[in-house]
Amino acid sequence: FEKLTMITKHDAWIEGLRKDPKSKIKGVGVFLTNYLLDVLSKKKGIKTIRFATYIYNVESIGLFKKIGFKLLEERNYKYISLSKIKFVPEYKGNRSEISTDMNIVQDHFKKLRSTGYYKNGICVNWVAKPFNKETIFEEFVKKHGFVFIREKNEIKALCLYFLRDNELFNLFIGYFYAVSSIYALELFKKIKQVAYKNKKFEISTIIPKYDKEWYKYFKKFGFKSWEAEDDFLLFDYPMDKIENGELIINGREKR
Repeated sequence: FEKLTMITKHDAWIEGLRKDPKSKIKGVGVFLTNYLLDVLSKKKGIKTIRFATYIYNVESIGLFKKIGFKLLEERNYKYISLSKIKFVPEYKGNRSEISTDMNIVQDHFKKLRSTGYYKNGICVNWVAKPFNKETIFEEFVKKHGFVFIREKNEIKALCLYFLRDNELFNLFIGYFYAVSSIYALELFKKIKQVAYKNKKFEISTIIPKYDKEWYKYFKKFGFKSWEAEDDFLLFDYPMDKIENGELIINGREKR
């Protein structure tokens, strides 16, 4: 089986390709993926068809490259385990606030240049969703709120996070910004407090490769990679392979 999700009206996401390891039937992955691409070729207004995988998932990487997917971007999956404690820590003097005011987030992103790091999407777990108001509001602000530090009407640090429903011990950070390491540490302490209050004992994130500040802060906080750097691989299917409602595979129309 394989899953196709329309994450917006124009953006398709493919994931979850699985086959019974005992089965001797070959070509299942290629068949299923081509079938989904054929379905998408008949939809109007499709702008992106993408999937992501781990760097050592060589079978999926080889399969999707064979079909015509191209590597679009590398990112870094990072995580840190929190020790289980009886009491939620209090951080005296911490200026971080939790809010659901979308205007704060919008004003922040309007002023910030680093949004270019997210031209290929903001990560919600292992799915890179379009970086727009709807994604930010629906996935982060509306469901969970966000944490920020503001001084003299200026955002000094901001973090978008969500609490994974299907994983008891995980808080996922989709976006992290701070003007200095002092604000970054203060904000991160608040995020840990949120994790403890919700009985989450692991914090994970996927960092865009070019966001050096975010990477630097989390390395300092003790975040680790699974097995390698640049381990989150985002693939894209070239839209020029879909012409006039027909899917082009290896130079031939698939009918």
